[in-house]
Amino acid sequence: MKKEDFTPDAIYDELVDHTLNHDYPDDEMNEIGGSHVSIEGLSGIEIDSVTESEEGFIIDGTASLEVLTDLGEGDVFSDSYPMSFSYEFDSDGKIIRQLKREIDTSSFFAGSEDDYGDLVGATGSSQFQIFQDSMLDIQNLLHRTDTPGPFLRRLLYVHVVTALESYLFDFLAAKVLKDDASVRSFVEKAPVFRTQKLSVSEVYKAVESIRKRIQRSLEKVNWHHVGDAAKLYEKVLAVTFPSDLNRVKESIRLRNILVHRNGRFDDGTVREVSEQDVVDAMRIAEALANHIEDEWRKLQGSGGPPPS
Repeated sequence: MKKEDFTPDAIYDELVDHTLNHDYPDDEMNEIGGSHVSIEGLSGIEIDSVTESEEGFIIDGTASLEVLTDLGEGDVFSDSYPMSFSYEFDSDGKIIRQLKREIDTSSFFAGSEDDYGDLVGATGSSQFQIFQDSMLDIQNLLHRTDTPGPFLRRLLYVHVVTALESYLFDFLAAKVLKDDASVRSFVEKAPVFRTQKLSVSEVYKAVESIRKRIQRSLEKVNWHHVGDAAKLYEKVLAVTFPSDLNRVKESIRLRNILVHRNGRFDDGTVREVSEQDVVDAMRIAEALANHIEDEWRKLQGSGGPPPS
């Protein structure tokens, strides 16, 4: 190969092969999830310079490392991290030496400590009130006119489920991040943290950023999979959901069809949303939120969640 032959497309396969099979970034992957994270490939490869060397060519450039995080039960979360590199290639286009490779995982810990203070302050005692306010807003909009149109009914239905999912996240995050003891309990119980490995030199960095890691891991949970949310609540807070979640699941399923398929089912039929549908969805969401609040009060009255 000549100097001008080294293009992003020409070096793509060799870069991916080297990353996956010859110098896998174990340290970086452990930082962002360990065995739950897998590399899907590289994207956005750009070459900054190509210079001749004694054995071939030195190529400096950048790319994005594409990864998938396994959230369990077939759900995944995709993300990417900037990578800069400097490799020496031979004239056949093969990497013979790595001079530098840096993967920037700082976005995994994005945010400031104030973000967590704001989160706990905003949701620590009022997440249920925020949810109730949303339900009241929906009710007021639903009854503002005698016959709300089909478009408004769809929007209101979707917002009911969105408010419930936000509540599930806010409640758990507030309880986990409220103090050091709760943070430690979450880290010790959550599978994504229990499987991670750190070198001694990374310990202080991990401790300093642990709240950011927790926040990021909770953001990755698919809260519309209420069964997964139930397992997480029980494992982390000892809060059990109702044994029958079918009505909640059906509400979420319809919300997804409205959002992603404009209300159209696989057979081509369109699901219209009635005023009663919105009311029923509100009752289902409120019942689950009330159940969680009651379970938490019972635990607090009995001295708190049992130790792990």
